[in-house]
Amino acid sequence: MKVNEKLFLTLYLKKIKGRNNQCREERAIMLRIHIAGPPAEISVCNILPKNWNAYGKCAKGNSTDAVRINNAIKRTLTSVENHYEKLTKGSTAITAKLLKLAYDGKLDKKRECETFLQALDFKITRFEAFVKVGKRAKTTLNKWKATRNKVVEFLKWNKKIPDILLDDMSYAFAEDLLDFLMIEGNLQQNSAMKYLKNCKEVLKMAVQRKWLIVNPLLSFKCPYLPTTRVILNPKELYDLINTQMRVQRLEEVRDAFVFQCFTGYAFKDIYSLTPENIKLHFDGEEWLVKDRHKSLNGVVCAENVPLLPIVKEIIEKYKNHPCRLRHNRLLPVNALSNYNGYLKEIAAICGIEKKLTTHVARHTFATTVLLCNGVPIETVMVLLGHKNIRSTQIYAKITAMKISEDWSIFLNAIMNRTKNIIPISYIQSRPVAV
Repeated sequence: MKVNEKLFLTLYLKKIKGRNNQCREERAIMLRIHIAGPPAEISVCNILPKNWNAYGKCAKGNSTDAVRINNAIKRTLTSVENHYEKLTKGSTAITAKLLKLAYDGKLDKKRECETFLQALDFKITRFEAFVKVGKRAKTTLNKWKATRNKVVEFLKWNKKIPDILLDDMSYAFAEDLLDFLMIEGNLQQNSAMKYLKNCKEVLKMAVQRKWLIVNPLLSFKCPYLPTTRVILNPKELYDLINTQMRVQRLEEVRDAFVFQCFTGYAFKDIYSLTPENIKLHFDGEEWLVKDRHKSLNGVVCAENVPLLPIVKEIIEKYKNHPCRLRHNRLLPVNALSNYNGYLKEIAAICGIEKKLTTHVARHTFATTVLLCNGVPIETVMVLLGHKNIRSTQIYAKITAMKISEDWSIFLNAIMNRTKNIIPISYIQSRPVAV
């Protein structure tokens, strides 16, 4: 029986298990609910097969038992349809199991969310409220919405359902979602893990709000593979600065990139810089003063950097540029897609074999410009606008790797030069003083 485009109900007889010999001939009248995904079944009452009208889906005749059975069927059908209507008013996606739980009266009315997507929507709605008052970043909100889209795609692909009950969530959900994101979605592991991390956070919230008893993904680990951060060494930075650009658009992008290399500002920061960001600091020197908005907990960190001579030269170079005169912007910065595209051309012209992106400049500032020249990591943290020193320690590891590489080159060179003077066998055979 088709109720509407989504709800389909069928009645059939089912053999009763565990009955005694006297009632062995009776069958149970079952109502099967089809919505999306696996169906659910509700037991209505019992009947003898000879008294069942398979075509009309009702009891035969007008006897007292037939009237009783037919009334029970009608009540069940009406109740299921009414529960379905109630659920459609407060839920974006309904499953057969969810409708059965509502019919059985097992849905906790105090629970605001019964399904995973409802919980995810609850999280997104709260996050949107914080974004409106400037307590959270809109970019992070977009990531949460992207997480929801990925989960919807996964449920349709894997389970053929629009949503899943919180009570039906299991450890396998995380494993299957990870496989889907990496195989079907063609994502790298670190990108896929970000979506899994968000799912874990939603389930943690569900437990805290008592929508769920235990977080099924609590033991699921979301490890990130170490990534290689590209940085420019001193020679590459020198070649970048001193190579002549014969095209104005490339020269402007090169200057903006060099500006980043000596200030550590990210693309979105230099894009919005104005002459008003240049201020005299307490030491009487000119500094770039700007707040760097952080998405985590809405924290705003100051990212104030003293102006190095090369930065002052770049600012002075564009004082009469249309970007300054018409739009009051400090530098002529292109859209991000064009910016990174032009950087590839610049790298080829300068003979730099590394892939240049806007964030390479920030890495270069932290390592080649600061850490490799003895600037303490605490100072680097402040200049980069980091909230936590752990974020800055990533660059310290890069520097340590660079030192290790340089040391290996030094050892090979010194061994080659001294092998004729001091044989290696002599060094290896020397007794160690205790």
